[in-house]
Amino acid sequence: MTSPRFGLNRFDGTSVDAFAADVRRAEALGWDAAFQPDSQLRRRDTYVLLAAAARATTRITLAPLLANPVTRHPSVTASSSRSRRGGCASSSTAARRTARTSTRS
Repeated sequence: MTSPRFGLNRFDGTSVDAFAADVRRAEALGWDAAFQPDSQLRRRDTYVLLAAAARATTRITLAPLLANPVTRHPSVTASSSRSRRGGCASSSTAARRTARTSTRS
C-alpha cells in the first residue's frame, strides 16, 4: 500500500522570488506537491512562478491547479506547460536540468 501524497496551493505571491522561497520551504517541510491556480487577473503568471519554483527545489511536484480556457487560449497553456516541464507535469527533473544548463552557458 502506498502512503498518501499531500500538496498545497497557498504561497506568498508578492514576488516570483517569494513564491519560489515558499515552495522551497514547503519541500523542506515534507510536502509532496505545490499547485498554482491560473488566474491572469488576480495572480502573477502561473508558469513563470512554477518555473522559478522548479529552479529552487529538487523533489516537490509542481503543477498548475487549473488552467482557465476563457482567459488563456489552450494553445498558450500547452506551450507554457511544454516549455516549463519538458512536456510532462511530473517530469520536473528535465525542467530543472534544462534551467541549470542554460544558466551555466
